[in-house]
Amino acid sequence: MKWYIRFSREELGFQGNSSIEGLVVSIFIAGAFIGSINTGSLVDKLGCRLTFQIDVIPLILGAIISANARSLDEILWGRFLVGLGIGVNVVLVPIYISEVAPTKYRDSLGSLCQIGTCLGIIASLSLGVPSENDPHWWRTMLYIASIPGFIVGLGMQFAVDSPRWLCKAGRINDAKKVIRELWGASEVEGAIEEFQSVSKNDGSDLDSRWSHWKVHLED
Repeated sequence: MKWYIRFSREELGFQGNSSIEGLVVSIFIAGAFIGSINTGSLVDKLGCRLTFQIDVIPLILGAIISANARSLDEILWGRFLVGLGIGVNVVLVPIYISEVAPTKYRDSLGSLCQIGTCLGIIASLSLGVPSENDPHWWRTMLYIASIPGFIVGLGMQFAVDSPRWLCKAGRINDAKKVIRELWGASEVEGAIEEFQSVSKNDGSDLDSRWSHWKVHLED
């Protein structure tokens, strides 16, 4: 991040303005916050698989807009979009793992996510080394940053939807097929019953809470 801000501020003309530099950094966090708090509703409506594929749009666009930025507004929009995508991913990945992975693999896959994040940070720092000799290298780096988005979007085309979401959406046969492939045939009936029970209880609890508040409002 240090080299990125250093060279972009020189080229885009906000060098020496600490407020603008802070805004360029913090707008990423603002985007991540907005993305993270909206992930749950997106997953409930679209499922994890489609949400992943939609989420790559701000990741790719944000990186490309940032790489092509010729003004402060463009770099701010690019940073915001990337933050938006990252915010969704931070919440979405653990949800997808918990709903798709067999129980015995969930901890390992969760650890792999953290390891992957650390490796990504190390890789980005290493790829930033040429910036010492090339003041425009930061644009190349941002083009490179769009590549993982394309990989995720393509890869999720071959992934399965969460069986919990499929069951909630009424696609019981699809949910059974996914459970059979991922967890084994012996888990199908028990998992479907559990998903249906949880979904039913969630709806009942919501109705109860609404009735409770409705009575108080009427009083």
